[in-house]
Amino acid sequence: MSKKLNCETQMLNCTKEDLQLKRKISDGMDKSDAELSETMNKVHKTMESIGDSIKQGFTLMADILKQTQAPVTDSFPSLYANYHFPASQATQNLPNNYFGQPRQ
Repeated sequence: MSKKLNCETQMLNCTKEDLQLKRKISDGMDKSDAELSETMNKVHKTMESIGDSIKQGFTLMADILKQTQAPVTDSFPSLYANYHFPASQATQNLPNNYFGQPRQ
């Protein structure tokens, strides 16, 4: 009988030790999971902030380009005219010839 008790006591002690180890592992995993969740929340907030900054930058750049952009027809009248009108009509409307002198 004492052998049986001794054996059961050993099994009980092993089971308790096993349970304690499993609790430590479980607690460690819970702590690690909480830290990972916090880190992922920080990464998410950072990504949102970066996305907002990029959006603001592109909006600002678009506004600047809209203000400084001249229509193509104002910048290149002869190219526009030659492309859209026959050559005779395009040259009639130009004020100066190639060398900057008035047309005759």
